[in-house]
Amino acid sequence: MSRSRLFLMLLCGYCVAIAQPRASQDTVTRIFSYTLELREAAEKGDILGVDFDLRYEVARQSKIQSPQGHHFNFNLSATGFQDFDRAVEEFDHMRAEAVLSGRYYRAGLKPLDPFQQVRYGELFERDGKGDSLTAAEESDLKGLAAKLRNNRRYFSYDAHYRYETTQDLSVKQHVVGVALAGEAPLLHDLLDILAEALGPRYPGFKPQPVRVYLGVDYVAKRKGDSKKPETEIRGYPRARLEAAWKTLLLDEIVLRTTWEAQYLFDAPADFKIANREFNSFFQLWLERPLSHKFGVLAKYAEGRLPPLYVNTSEGKIGFRISLD
Repeated sequence: MSRSRLFLMLLCGYCVAIAQPRASQDTVTRIFSYTLELREAAEKGDILGVDFDLRYEVARQSKIQSPQGHHFNFNLSATGFQDFDRAVEEFDHMRAEAVLSGRYYRAGLKPLDPFQQVRYGELFERDGKGDSLTAAEESDLKGLAAKLRNNRRYFSYDAHYRYETTQDLSVKQHVVGVALAGEAPLLHDLLDILAEALGPRYPGFKPQPVRVYLGVDYVAKRKGDSKKPETEIRGYPRARLEAAWKTLLLDEIVLRTTWEAQYLFDAPADFKIANREFNSFFQLWLERPLSHKFGVLAKYAEGRLPPLYVNTSEGKIGFRISLD
């Protein structure tokens, strides 16, 4: 048996093994979710645009409240912008991605005991329904929520494949890479203080901690258009740095932000001439949820995205429809 065939057999066996639940502690779940944001297309009020995020995840989840060690997931996703009209000057970016990821949970975390779990569940449900809580109950809820937030420290890592394209699929590229991600607690605490200063929030609210993602990719050679062979671009490596954060303002407005930066190492000549070695993209949402699946939002986005890295900015009002 050749070494390459033996390696493939061992790799397949390992992937099957990590996908199986541990009889005593883990279970495997399969989750499909989507988020659609409907809005006016840039510069054309009579055209509808949609920002989409579709995800399918196969995840190993621990049955115990304080998991430790490595836990593996597999994710498929499709994300991007679509305006159905090439005359619209819009973010010209869509992507599909396959990711094999892992999480390593920090040891020594202390879970809530059974009494605390029941207490937290009761208070959180009552507060979510709008029932008034006593000062002592609010204090209990804040303390238990803080303990839960501090009980989920982990870092994640992944190997991924990306298919990046323009909205009309005329320009596309293949990308492979690896990445690490973790929380930035000091930055999160600073931002959360500023958010709390703007107004009260219900005690059981759990903000999404700031997470930072650092990846290294290789972008494969991009073939030129049959009518424009000069559009061919050689392969090149790139680095990606991403950050995301979510919190609650004035007890009813969800604030969410994402930021992404890319640096192209040894960038092709066309990108160097256009000063596109470094590119960034920023998004900010202010949303008033009307239900778990529906909300009204204002959104601002600015920056450059692959594969063309053309600078665009927009601010729009629209609706969110989601399932998760």
